[in-house]
Amino acid sequence: MRSSRHRSGARAAVVAVVLLAAFGCARRRARVPRPPATAAPSPPAAAAPPAERCGRCPDGAALEVRHASLVAGRRGTGRLRLEAVLPAPQFAEANPLVDDVRIAVRDDGGELVCATVEHEYWTRKHGVYRFEDRVLDPRRRRAVGLRDGVLAPRADGAAVLRARGDRFDVARAPRGRATVVVWVGDRCAAGAVAAGSAAPRS
Repeated sequence: MRSSRHRSGARAAVVAVVLLAAFGCARRRARVPRPPATAAPSPPAAAAPPAERCGRCPDGAALEVRHASLVAGRRGTGRLRLEAVLPAPQFAEANPLVDDVRIAVRDDGGELVCATVEHEYWTRKHGVYRFEDRVLDPRRRRAVGLRDGVLAPRADGAAVLRARGDRFDVARAPRGRATVVVWVGDRCAAGAVAAGSAAPRS
């Protein structure tokens, strides 16, 4: 009788020990700190478009582009040929001897070419304004890329601009519809490259 009671007491003690051990493990698991919840990573911000040197001409006059070609070469350079008519009366008094001349070529992606000929580099002969820069080293040129330009006033107040040059700094290969923008001082005119002219190409 005592033996059976002894065995029953031993089993009860074992059960108690097991229960206490299980309870302690449960409490330890409950105390384990959970890692803080982290928010989902936000998508990277879109890259800002490159800065434009010439800019836009939102309220300018209509430029008649007779011929425009921009041939993109290697190492970010290009060759430009341009002939355009600056309209009257906006450009009837345009004077490159007083005002700087800027030429830009744009496409659907933004600005491709920007060149400025400062007013002190123009001359006038027989009523025609001219710019020439025959320096072979492009780093020493007075207008980056442009080799020569002519601005010829007409009797009706308009003016014909012809410009050409090579080794222009071209932002990227042209794509989409091209637009030419010309400034003389604070006057500006913009016009799309017509299908009949030589459109910019790579």
